[in-house]
Amino acid sequence: MLKHLFGKKRNKNEDTSLNEMDAVLRSHAYSIIREPREGFKQALKHRLHAARATQPMSSKLRVPFNFKRLSVGLVPAVAVIVIVVLLTQPLAGVKTVYAQDAFTLTPEVQDALGVESTTAFILESKEKVSVSDIEKLLVVDSAMDQTPKFEQLTDYRIRITFEKPLTSDEIVKFRLATLSSWPTGEEATRNYNWAFQVKGDFHVTSMIPGDKSSGVPLDSGIEFNFNYENVRAEDFEKALTISPATTGHVETSRRTFVFVPDALKAETVYTVTLSKDLGLVGSDETLGEDVVVQFETSGESRRGASFDFRNRYLNVVPGDTVALPYYAYREGENPTPLHVNVYAFDSYEAYVTAMQTAEDVMWRQFASLDELLDTKTHSPVMTFDAPLFTEVDQPYLVFPEPLAEGYYMVQVNFAGHDVWALIASTPVTAYAVRGVDETIVW
Repeated sequence: MLKHLFGKKRNKNEDTSLNEMDAVLRSHAYSIIREPREGFKQALKHRLHAARATQPMSSKLRVPFNFKRLSVGLVPAVAVIVIVVLLTQPLAGVKTVYAQDAFTLTPEVQDALGVESTTAFILESKEKVSVSDIEKLLVVDSAMDQTPKFEQLTDYRIRITFEKPLTSDEIVKFRLATLSSWPTGEEATRNYNWAFQVKGDFHVTSMIPGDKSSGVPLDSGIEFNFNYENVRAEDFEKALTISPATTGHVETSRRTFVFVPDALKAETVYTVTLSKDLGLVGSDETLGEDVVVQFETSGESRRGASFDFRNRYLNVVPGDTVALPYYAYREGENPTPLHVNVYAFDSYEAYVTAMQTAEDVMWRQFASLDELLDTKTHSPVMTFDAPLFTEVDQPYLVFPEPLAEGYYMVQVNFAGHDVWALIASTPVTAYAVRGVDETIVW
């Protein structure tokens, strides 16, 4: 009909492109297989699941095609292709549960630090599952090496518990071996693996300087290391107190917090306290008890000089020569003599008290003698100078005369620093030897 109406007026040379496109479309339409191939639905569904897991799809589909510019002759052909594709390759009806989302394991009680040691775990499945199946396939790797208990909550949920609490700070691991069906009909073993950090008590793992450290450099920082990273710098600053007070600033790096003092005083004992109320972000955990550390700074006067007694507690016999072994070092060829003062305690009880105090200050290089005995109210019972031997393998400090029965404190001033020793001059003595299985006291 079109040829009858327009045959004499058409310019056929202008129909070439349309005729070629018509031939292509017809050829493609005839080549389409009307029946979908076997397994197409499952394969397409699998690809859609994989794409959704890796790259979220937009909720709106934008078609970059301008239908207004499409030739009228092409519209029916394009419509035919779209309809054929939609009819021959439908998307609905896929019911297979694939391995990547079939099971999930979730602890009942946890926070930012990890799971509670007494928590239970909930295993959820997309398909119906029974305890009899899971208890044969689930393997638990825990420090307690205990068998879990299973409770069927629903057809899809199982509760897993342990008789004893899990070990603090451990990593508890679960492994579930399953058999997965793929779209091709093949079956393959799929192991599910989960690992959970069990919470431990929030605490300080280390500190620099360490407790009872002496000779700490004056430019040293005060460093704390925690077992968790969830500590805020502002909370750390509020919890930290230093006595004597000193100014400075805080630097942080993950679990490490350092207070950098502007200046520390020489030969000074500092007491650092970290409050028990210091907590963690995302948890109710706190330190629980104050962390108290003491250290003593170094002194300029001791450079190039060192002196100490081999033993700070000595027993001598009244009337015998007193010789105290020591070790010493002093730069220079002409070391000055040792100036020695000997003080007597008023009673045995005062001597015992001094021994107890000495145990507390033994770690300090610059402990004051007045902490053991008040030298302002006691006068020396003996004073003398002794030569300093630095080239002898074992030098001795020899008293010019014996000590009467009693209890004494010896003071040696060396390079501006006082060194002490406690002496019991008594005819009564004791000897003890401790072995592996027995102890002998004489």
